[in-house]
Amino acid sequence: MPQSRAKLDANLKDFEAQLASTETQVGNELAPLKGKGYFVFHDAYGYFEKTVWTDTAWSFYR
Repeated sequence: MPQSRAKLDANLKDFEAQLASTETQVGNELAPLKGKGYFVFHDAYGYFEKTVWTDTAWSFYR
């Protein structure tokens, strides 16, 4: 795949820029809710919480 290296690098750079933009947008949208906490029905939001939120979610699951 050496012939595809430049294209793969460009795609990765574009993806990383889009990801950073999305993280910023979501963070801005959730900023007014910061410090209020939230409830979820599964504990799958840990990475999201660490990236965007500072407060712990309360989860209900079996």
